[in-house]
Amino acid sequence: SDEASRYLCLLPMSSSGLVGGCVLLVLSLGWAGVIGIAAMVLATCLNFELARRIKATERLEMRAADRRLGLLRLVIGDIKPIKLLSWEEQYMDAIDTARRVE
Repeated sequence: SDEASRYLCLLPMSSSGLVGGCVLLVLSLGWAGVIGIAAMVLATCLNFELARRIKATERLEMRAADRRLGLLRLVIGDIKPIKLLSWEEQYMDAIDTARRVE
């Protein structure tokens, strides 16, 4: 996209800065610098995995909420026939089931 190409020119500068910073960190701190860099990489990987799992959980929650809201819209839209035919109990059971799933 246009926005991605706008920032593409920063890629060589940022990657060389990252590599240079890591090299200077290791040269000045030794093994402590290596351990610090490894800890940052590990924390970043864990953060990505955690974000992926949270996104999947939110997607499941949104599906359940959409099902429940769809049932509620149906009941509100068809309230006259539901009352006329005394179907309140069946619809309430379906809504309660959807709420429990959510």
